[in-house]
Amino acid sequence: METFFTPIPLSLLLLLTLQFVATVVFVWLISKFTVLFIKNPKWKKQTEFYIPILRNFIGLGYVVYAIYKLLPYQPVFVLFIVISLLLLNWELVKNFIQGTTYRLVRGDLTGTPMQVKNYQGKVIAMKDLHLSIQTSLGQVIQIPYSKLSHSFVVKTTEKEETEVQNLVVTISSPKMSAQNLMNKIVEKLVSFPWIVAHQPIEVTFEEKDNENTSVKMSYILEDNTKADDIAREMEEFLKNIGI
Repeated sequence: METFFTPIPLSLLLLLTLQFVATVVFVWLISKFTVLFIKNPKWKKQTEFYIPILRNFIGLGYVVYAIYKLLPYQPVFVLFIVISLLLLNWELVKNFIQGTTYRLVRGDLTGTPMQVKNYQGKVIAMKDLHLSIQTSLGQVIQIPYSKLSHSFVVKTTEKEETEVQNLVVTISSPKMSAQNLMNKIVEKLVSFPWIVAHQPIEVTFEEKDNENTSVKMSYILEDNTKADDIAREMEEFLKNIGI
């Protein structure tokens, strides 16, 4: 009986805690600083997409490692806790695993027209547990990855006319860094369901004088009728961004 109830050494608990903290810090550093060294917007977007997947694998690896270390001391208790947590959170676990696999296999579908059962729209986000689709009416539908199996059809874009849009807006010289402002602008542009988010989005700045800066944006638009709406909203966005 002693082998099933051997006290867990305090040194092991301390070691696992330190390793957990180190893992969290390591993942945070990767998420925070990796994209800063990537200048190409397309590669930057791809990196931002795959970092959460890498984070999930690292986190899962740590959990398996911790169970492996604790199991020899309290196998019954550890297995009971693990199985109980899995059963109580099975839907979350299933969506987490399928979401990680789905994103790894399918890649970044942000901006892709998609139909899931009765819902049609553009993919605007691929989170850990669900995929978000924005319909033509502006509604955002969150669909768990477990519901995507054999139920989605990517809509054809052969009849859609895509066109490169160039938008120039003059703003007061920004107080924030150019990189932060660029990230905010790209994030805003990607949020429009008519902009092809998986194609390069270019943002450049040109200082006109000491007080004003010209912001030049280039992106691919699938619905040309929305060009004026996007231009108006981007002008309003840049005026109220707190620059």
